Amino acid sequence: PDVTAATRHALRQPLGAKPLRELAAGRGKVCLVLPDNTRPLPCKTLLPPILEELARAGVGPERILLLIATGLHRVATEADLLEMLGPEIVSTGYRIESHQARDTESHACVGRSRRGTSLWIDHRYLEADLRLLVSLIEPHLFAGYSGGRKMILPGLASEETICHFHSPELIEQSKSAMGLVHDNPTDQEAWEAYHLAGGAAFSLACTLDEER
Repeated sequence: PDVTAATRHALRQPLGAKPLRELAAGRGKVCLVLPDNTRPLPCKTLLPPILEELARAGVGPERILLLIATGLHRVATEADLLEMLGPEIVSTGYRIESHQARDTESHACVGRSRRGTSLWIDHRYLEADLRLLVSLIEPHLFAGYSGGRKMILPGLASEETICHFHSPELIEQSKSAMGLVHDNPTDQEAWEAYHLAGGAAFSLACTLDEER
């Protein structure tokens, strides 16, 4: 009934991680990854409690990058950002930038997957002292479920890496299916990219009801 209270509880008593405030204490550069506006993530509800916890840890807007995980989609416009984040966050001094998959110089190679894919990931994420993911979990056509590790691949990957991720060799396999994660090769590829990129210190995920 109270989404903001539930979000604060998740940030302060998370599963499998220290509270966000503890993780953020003393960190320099924070990269907070969000999906673009093709995903109906309620950022205006989820972001304020996250930013409050970071502020209580001494991490101000000047040390936080809000990085929009666009995958191969276009960069977020000012109108997109206002719709997604609201004018208060947009005008507070946070760096807000979009991933650009076709800008080869903005990526670094973190290795190869077991299937031979060269994994090129946005260097702004790789260089952060604290990495946070905020995502939407819902059934996905071939990756089982969306969100979480998919914020890295395809969200922050290069064009070439994303094209391999969507190749017939992966998505046409029988276990690349909606709702299936056990032995799903597409899911495995995304997890490999996640781990080779250094993972994330904290991940906040949500699902939506009929009222979003």
